Amino acid sequence: MDGETEDIKIIKSKILKRHIAWLYAHKSFLRHKRMDWEHNLRINNSYRKLFQKNFSINMELEKDIKNYISSEEIREIESFPNIASKLLLNQSLAIKQLRDQNLIEDFRLFELQNHITRLFEHQGKNERIKTFPIPRQFASYSRLFVNIFIFLLPLGLVNETQTVNPWLTIPFSTLISWVFYQMELVGEYSEHPFEGLLGDIPITSITRNIEIEILYSLGETDIPKPITAVDGILM
Repeated sequence: MDGETEDIKIIKSKILKRHIAWLYAHKSFLRHKRMDWEHNLRINNSYRKLFQKNFSINMELEKDIKNYISSEEIREIESFPNIASKLLLNQSLAIKQLRDQNLIEDFRLFELQNHITRLFEHQGKNERIKTFPIPRQFASYSRLFVNIFIFLLPLGLVNETQTVNPWLTIPFSTLISWVFYQMELVGEYSEHPFEGLLGDIPITSITRNIEIEILYSLGETDIPKPITAVDGILM
C-alpha cells in the first residue's frame, strides 16, 4: 500500500473487512442447525455444544462482524433473510461507486464484479448442500439394504464356519456387520458436512485463517490467533 493516499487505504480496508464479515455470515448460515433431517440424536446435540465450548465458537453473528462493518450496515443487513448475500450485494455497490468516482477503470470493475459473482456461485453451492438433502429414498433404502444384509449374513456364514467351529459365525458376522453399518453411517453423515459435528468440514478454522491473512495484508496489529485442533479435532 506504499504510495497510496489515506482515502484509498480506507476504501481498501472497508472492502476487505466487509469480505471478512461475509465469510462469517456465510459460516454462520452453514454452522447453525436448520433442518429437521439434520441429525437430531441427543448425543449429536451434546457434541455440538461441546465443540462450540472447546473451540470458543461464537454462534452470534453480530459479535463476529461488529469489528468489520459499521453498526449502520449491521442494522441494514439484519432485516434480510440471507445476510451473506446482502453483504455481497453491498460489496458490489461499493465497487461500482469506485468506478463512478473514477478510482478504478472498467477493466478492474469487471474483474472485481466477476469475483463477486463467483463468490455468489460458491455460496449458493454450499447453501444448497445445507438446505437440500439427498433424496430420502436413497438414505432410507441404503439403511434398509444394510439391515437386510446384516440379518441374512449369519445364515450365509454358517456353512463356511461349520467345518471349523459353528460358533465362529457369531464373531465373524458381528465384525462384518459392524464394518458395513459404519460405512453406511459415514455416508449418511457425509451428506451433511456443515453441522458442527466430529467429521465435518472445519469451516470455522478456514474462516479464521482467511481472516488472519486479510488483516495481515492490511497491516493490522490486533489479529486473532488461528484455531488449533483439540484432541485431534478441528472445527
